[in-house]
Amino acid sequence: MITAPDFQKAMQASIIMQSFTINNEEDLERLAEYAEELDSKIREGETQIQALCDYIIEKITRYEEEQKTGNVTGVALLRFLMDQHNHKLKDLTDVAPMSVISEILNGRRELNKGQIRRLAEKYNVSPALFF
Repeated sequence: MITAPDFQKAMQASIIMQSFTINNEEDLERLAEYAEELDSKIREGETQIQALCDYIIEKITRYEEEQKTGNVTGVALLRFLMDQHNHKLKDLTDVAPMSVISEILNGRRELNKGQIRRLAEKYNVSPALFF
């Protein structure tokens, strides 16, 4: 059972933890600077703050990973792969007719499961990336 003083400490901790939320690049920069300060203090012997530093670094890493992967559409991935391999519409006729690929790239048609499977095989990537 939580007693009144414990509840107050939990509320204070909750308010403090909100300051470690990363919603944008400004927050990211602020927490990165704070993590550097903590790391400096840890190297000076203040090891009791190691868990806090680890927590902040984990938040930073998770945010950066989310930003890196983002929500890439199948079409954006297809464009990227085509660009990386210098492929044109004619190079994808083993996936679908050129007219169909053109419609997909122009947003008039969606990739179907068979096309996704063939693209994944062609470019040696996971089909899940197209969803």
